[in-house]
Amino acid sequence: MNESTNSLNNKTPQCIETQIHEKKLQTEGARKKNGPEDISVAILLFDLAELFTKKQAPAEAMLYCRQALRIQKSTLHLIEACKSLYFMAEVHCRQKRYKDALSCYYEARRIQESIYGYFHQEIAKNLNYCGHILARQGEFDLAMDKHKEALRILKECCGENVKNPLVSDTLIQIGAVYYKERNSLANIQSKQNDGYKTFI
Repeated sequence: MNESTNSLNNKTPQCIETQIHEKKLQTEGARKKNGPEDISVAILLFDLAELFTKKQAPAEAMLYCRQALRIQKSTLHLIEACKSLYFMAEVHCRQKRYKDALSCYYEARRIQESIYGYFHQEIAKNLNYCGHILARQGEFDLAMDKHKEALRILKECCGENVKNPLVSDTLIQIGAVYYKERNSLANIQSKQNDGYKTFI
């Protein structure tokens, strides 16, 4: 790493602090001008959540995102609400709070179904996200169910077009679950040879 790169990295935290300070001032200005429940306030609150994530301050990020989400729901900006729920799920996932992450994805999917209906690419994406988290928890059967349902939805939406990136991504996810499950069973076999036959 060269000297100029080191200099840039050293300035980054201060730069983020400056951005946070400026965004807070903008948020207060929007509250005074448009009212505390205006969608413009929610947009700025979400920006703050993203900045606190860059600062590696997940608690503060979640605080601002929840405030944004409340306004988005109350003003019926539901697509933006789903974006906030996805953001919260990602933060939870990084903290290994998988149950909370799944809860956010489930809530987002309920909202998405009310907007798009069930057979839509956004629902398939959501199911794939849930499947990925379930696989990380070792819930391979549940994960596979999510991915297979995502594939069924995509085939309904897109036909058998495997060139569709969402279809190919879903097939990759299904393969990843098989791989993780096989490795998990191999670990059981190597550690507990006697119990493995019974387990199978």
